[in-house]
Amino acid sequence: EDLPDLRAALLAADPAGSVMPEAGGSSEVSDAETVVSEEVGHLREALEAVYPTSTTSFSDRYLQSILAVPGRKFDYAKEKMLKCLELRTRLEVSTALWQQPPVLSQLEGGSMYWWCLDKHSRPVLFVRPMKKVWDNMDRDAEVKAHLAMIELGVAMMPAGVTTFCLISDCAGLGLKQNDPVLMKQLTSAVLAAYPDRLGHVCIGPLNALVRVGYRLLRPLLPARITPKIRLMKNPKEDLLEFLNPEDIPTFFGGPAVHNWDQSTTDGSGFSVPAMMERFLRKAASRPLYAVPESGAASPESAGGTPNRASPGSQGRQSSFRS
Repeated sequence: EDLPDLRAALLAADPAGSVMPEAGGSSEVSDAETVVSEEVGHLREALEAVYPTSTTSFSDRYLQSILAVPGRKFDYAKEKMLKCLELRTRLEVSTALWQQPPVLSQLEGGSMYWWCLDKHSRPVLFVRPMKKVWDNMDRDAEVKAHLAMIELGVAMMPAGVTTFCLISDCAGLGLKQNDPVLMKQLTSAVLAAYPDRLGHVCIGPLNALVRVGYRLLRPLLPARITPKIRLMKNPKEDLLEFLNPEDIPTFFGGPAVHNWDQSTTDGSGFSVPAMMERFLRKAASRPLYAVPESGAASPESAGGTPNRASPGSQGRQSSFRS
């Protein structure tokens, strides 16, 4: 029930109608996108004819990005999104999914968390496999944990942003963490439940196991995904393509301390509400975003477009009900 407030806490101060630059792209709306935008309503209607009210978490901008892929036909986009909704419905994906006990147990070690916005205004998800408990791994719960975390990140995306950046810390990975079945399940589920949501995937530091794992997974990846994958030899330098220097974590040689042992006031460890509050406060401090006045509604939820931030509103802290 907090998610409308979370979305409202990140208003884009963008005079171009909340169009954010994608990595290597432009903030301008192309003629093709303008034409595609006329089909968004038709796509939403087609999806809701099968899954009524299930597209409320899909912004018009996101559906437009699905339709705007060069060479993609409307019927293909519709079938792609119907498969997405079928999976989301079957696995009961929602912003409350993280609260299910088996899912929450997979998140308690702080092995996956949203940290900041990247240089392209996309939320950044850090994944740290070595912080997981691999003995008797519950694969189904681990898949749901990834979907639950991504669902929260999508809900916290700034208006106009439709993709996220995933950074995987592979330091220390060995045979114990080598689970090809789980990796295939995760890859299939994430790509199906969140089509065209991956902006970039950064994996490193490289070792033999990472290289072998990538070779096994690459045939499963859509052609549009592979150019977005970065295999990092030197994460501290390679991540500068996406992160500001102050956001590079200490485990990659940067200054940012990702210490979730101190994320709760009682020192009890990783907390999803504390993670979201920290992320929103950090995102709201960026000059591009402004937090609305108390009681203000999100322009996106009202069907409009974000407004330019009022003078003096930038940098205001967001509120969060834990």
